[in-house]
Amino acid sequence: MFRELPSYFYSWKQASQRKPLILKGARQVGKTTLLKQFGTLEFKATHYFNFERQKNIHSAFENDAGPEAIVSSLSLLSERKIDLTHDLLIFDEIQECPKALTSLKYFCEEKPETYLMCAGSLLGIHLTEDSFPVGKVEIHQLFPLSFSEFLIAVKKRALAEVLLESSFSIEPRVQGVQEKLLELFTHYCITGGLPEIVQTYLNSDQKSLFDSLLAVREKQKDLIETYENDMAKHAGKLQSMHIRRVWEDVPRQLSRMHQKFQFKNVIPGKKSYADIAGPLDWLLNAGLLIQSSIINEAQVPLSSYIQHNQFRLFCFDVGILGAIAGFPIQAILDLTDENLIFKGHFLENFVAQTLHRYGYSLFTWMNNTSEIEFLIQNERSQIMPIEVKSRMNSKAKSLAVFLKKYPSIKNFMILTLNPKQNGSHYPITSIEGLLIEWGN
Repeated sequence: MFRELPSYFYSWKQASQRKPLILKGARQVGKTTLLKQFGTLEFKATHYFNFERQKNIHSAFENDAGPEAIVSSLSLLSERKIDLTHDLLIFDEIQECPKALTSLKYFCEEKPETYLMCAGSLLGIHLTEDSFPVGKVEIHQLFPLSFSEFLIAVKKRALAEVLLESSFSIEPRVQGVQEKLLELFTHYCITGGLPEIVQTYLNSDQKSLFDSLLAVREKQKDLIETYENDMAKHAGKLQSMHIRRVWEDVPRQLSRMHQKFQFKNVIPGKKSYADIAGPLDWLLNAGLLIQSSIINEAQVPLSSYIQHNQFRLFCFDVGILGAIAGFPIQAILDLTDENLIFKGHFLENFVAQTLHRYGYSLFTWMNNTSEIEFLIQNERSQIMPIEVKSRMNSKAKSLAVFLKKYPSIKNFMILTLNPKQNGSHYPITSIEGLLIEWGN
């Protein structure tokens, strides 16, 4: 199995009264595959319906049809009997049929015993108060594979298990383990965490590594075209052009290491936040971008100090970032080279993607010339500052300023590729184990 099934799938199935489950996330993160795998392993039969490809099934939801009538119509259309007490129903790309979304409310109220799972890649840009069954569904988000999940997918489970142990980040590394992790980390920075891309990497074992990664990059270009086609299909010609300009400007601005996203010249003739707010919201709701809000105070809750027109933006997947920006494969393989100028934002995007994957809202602290790349907070009202250093001998001057200003904050992380110091300097690859420890 490429990716382990989430534990919440099993708890949802075991509940005597369940709401329809919605799995949302960007296109190609593996939602459909997971749902089908779950159906194969756990159910007598699985009935799969795709609202994007099978336009004829939309008719089953006309005239405010109830659950029984809907299921009866779907049985006829698919020519397969559906047993609601034992079978799994999968509604894929459900955002393409607003009436199907609305029907989830009635499945919840009238048929809570139904095993109904849904997926949508553009749910965030389609949902409205009229169509969304508030309180009547169970929602989860799927993200690209994290680095540890990538290791498991490429059959390096033992390395993944070591990586997730918090003790790994503070004890002397076994000779060779850190070097191997760094090598695989550079591969991950090229492939990213989209399952289809990682599968391409795995399927190319007979070729040289470089040829395998070339195949990965070609597949990424195909996926980027798919994302851009979605923009054109769902946003209209003019709006889609603006969305695409914001999308393409994120890597450019990251490479310039701007402290915050600059609005001027992103869209010709536009230079204010109001001008890009619509395209930005589209990309955020589609799951293609991650936002880190800029704040100048570090008090709980961090969200109280947001200014909506000041933020940094990151790509949802570090591999897609490299493909959009056109970074040469060999340059990313040489990521440990101290002289690589662009690697700082690559590392920051990796950290942003990982924090997002673990459910944290992202904040960036700025005060005069000082900047902490990321602040996060947990349910114990603790704040964790995270610095990302591209050079091994970088001084954490901003962190010193921050800790002096907020002496009650004791814990912090300084992440770099291969730290030479102990204490709070950690390998960037160990971030998942650190987050698990800190969140517990």
